[in-house]
Amino acid sequence: QAYEQRYGRRWETLAMPIDVAAWSRHARTSWNVSRPFRIRYGGRVGWSIRSSIIAVGRVVDELCRSGEAFELEVRAFDPSSVARHLKVLQGVALREPEPLDVVPVAQAAADVLLICYDFSPDSFQKARSSMPSKMAGCLASGTPCLVYGPAGLPVVEYARRERWGLVVDDPEPPALLEAILRLRNDAAVHERLGRRALELAVARHDAHQVA
Repeated sequence: QAYEQRYGRRWETLAMPIDVAAWSRHARTSWNVSRPFRIRYGGRVGWSIRSSIIAVGRVVDELCRSGEAFELEVRAFDPSSVARHLKVLQGVALREPEPLDVVPVAQAAADVLLICYDFSPDSFQKARSSMPSKMAGCLASGTPCLVYGPAGLPVVEYARRERWGLVVDDPEPPALLEAILRLRNDAAVHERLGRRALELAVARHDAHQVA
């Protein structure tokens, strides 16, 4: 829509595709949750993402200190911009990314996959025409997604419109806490999001379909 307004032409979008058949060998077929309840973030940290990862970590820390069993696993090549904040939090683990061929297994083993962007105006401007390339793999894993970021970003609105992720577009911790507990406690929501993600991966993000 932004490009149509800017250039006065119609645009067709092609998503970053994946080989869904390869991912489906490891995708979820059951949506039982584990203990501790595992939230996984895999990808870069830095501009437009840093403060939201820290916010999720602080909510996990609050839950753990209250006696709940939660874990946030952050897999990033260079977590230096968040390491100082996350290392002091309970239930938060910083690790290097796995080899690419292990990622489908690791993502399906998590209870929730986190996709997030920061809420500052500067971050919004930088990310407002961006769609995360890891999104297709997240969908194909069948693991429910928590999408934490400002309304209006493409991935936030895609998740909201197509109902493949639980959207939190309020930066305040209570909204984030409520969403995380809902994903852990509401089995119907957990399974519905996972199944919908698998449907969309096949319909819109399979490399064979896109080609």
